[in-house]
Amino acid sequence: MELIIALIGLGFVVEAPRLRLLRPVAKAVVKAGIVATDATTTVAAVATEQVSDLVAHIKINRTNEFTADGIPTWLDITDLLLIDGVGPKVSGHLNNAGVSSLTQLATTPVERLQEILDAAGPNFGAIDSTTWPEQAQALLAGSRV
Repeated sequence: MELIIALIGLGFVVEAPRLRLLRPVAKAVVKAGIVATDATTTVAAVATEQVSDLVAHIKINRTNEFTADGIPTWLDITDLLLIDGVGPKVSGHLNNAGVSSLTQLATTPVERLQEILDAAGPNFGAIDSTTWPEQAQALLAGSRV
């Protein structure tokens, strides 16, 4: 919106030398664009700060809660997408091979993971799965990866 106002103001500024009556209008439009931009920047800064505070608060509350099994309450152990490098298709191949939870992934040898990826096809064989068990173990311990 601010850009549109500024462009309209710029158009008035270009034509203002020819038509003296447009000069005050051009100045007003450009000033309105600048004011709108400043207001938007201020609102965005305040919103960013509030969201950051909320995220920090949520992280603090979530890191201290564990189930009786010692698994963080915020963690969905069936969500393999939490692992960096695992997308929906890879998750499906892992599930089909019997690795359907972070607990299982944490104990699966890297060689077995590579076998699963190789069996999934040539597009998956190049994926690096060496850190997946470590990432799963870190998640289960309450850390975020």
